[in-house]
Order: sequence, then C-alpha cells, then structure tokens
Amino acid sequence: MPTDSEFVEKLLNATQEGRVDWLPTAIEKQFAAAFSGKWTVLVDQSRKDPDQYWLTLKDSDGQEMLTIFTADDRRISLVFEAARRQALKVDVALADVIKELDKPPKG
Repeated sequence: MPTDSEFVEKLLNATQEGRVDWLPTAIEKQFAAAFSGKWTVLVDQSRKDPDQYWLTLKDSDGQEMLTIFTADDRRISLVFEAARRQALKVDVALADVIKELDKPPKG
C-alpha cells in the first residue's frame, strides 16, 4: 500500500525533474497540478506563517482526500518551492536575464 511519505517523495522528484505541470491558482501562494483528469494536488504556503506549508490531494469532485502539513513532512516546503519555480517559470526568466547579462556592452 502506498504511503504518504512515498507520495511526497515521488511528487518532489517528479516536480524537480519537470514532469509535473504546476499552475498558479487564484489564491496567493497556492499552486495546483492535475493528474489523470481525476486528481488535483494543491500545495500552499501560509499567508500568516511563511514557515507553514501543506499539500492537499483532491478528487474530481473537490473532495479532500489527504492533507499533509510541514509538521508531518518537512519536504512539503521543498515541493512548494519546486512547484512555485515551475509554475512561475523562474528558470526561464533566469535564463533570459542571464542571456541579457552575457551580451557584450553596447558601443
């Protein structure tokens, strides 16, 4: 039987490898990824306490099936940061800025 820890580990690895399509939601500091058209994973950072994160698995009806907090698994913050970077295309932005910085001076 799969464990919560295994789920977090596989989600973190897949996110870091760019295999999860994370998108920002309408809620600040929340990102979502859909799986098989049946499952949605949300990862959030608390607006009141920036050290608190949680991950929620929902079914297609929006029913919460599982919630894991940083108190349960410290890797949730790593999932959040990897999801944020992917959803906001941080690496693409960095590459563009570095490309600009590498251009020879004008003149």
